Amino acid sequence: MSGVRIGARVVARSPVTHALVASALVACSRAPAPAPSTDAASGSAPAIASSAPAAPQGPTTWSGTYDAVAGTLFVPDGGEWSGVKFRGEDASTGLGPGTLTLTIDAKSGRAEGTGEGALGVIVLTGLLQDDTLTAHVAPKDPNDGFSGTAYAKREGDSLKGTIHLSHSTANIIREASFTLAKK
Repeated sequence: MSGVRIGARVVARSPVTHALVASALVACSRAPAPAPSTDAASGSAPAIASSAPAAPQGPTTWSGTYDAVAGTLFVPDGGEWSGVKFRGEDASTGLGPGTLTLTIDAKSGRAEGTGEGALGVIVLTGLLQDDTLTAHVAPKDPNDGFSGTAYAKREGDSLKGTIHLSHSTANIIREASFTLAKK
């Protein structure tokens, strides 16, 4: 029987056998990686520099202001919408400035916060993912106030975005632009 001897066994010759034997020989011929040396003075292993980013720390706080203005609602003309004439109520409620504070967990991206001002006392719950914040906005008192959604983009140490809201009675529509800075 002709073949390749591997230890005490003789393996039949074939192109696959030759490739396997060649790769095994190449792998075995490499020198082992050197063991990490120890610092003679301290007896400890040297620190290894890492290019990986530092692990996220705890939650971060963001705070800033918003400015609420009258929002818009588009109703298409014609078709099944031809009789709809809703334009929203012209009310002074919910117009003007306010403050927002968010706490964002660095590990999960979960965002929770509050706001006060022209929109009343509001609660925000959302997620910061890939530099985009999306959040649900609700009044602290579920029976009265504004609710809607917030959307923002992270730009360095700030979040800039817009909140779209309507009053709990759905007759008042507001939009608020906001900017938050990382504290």
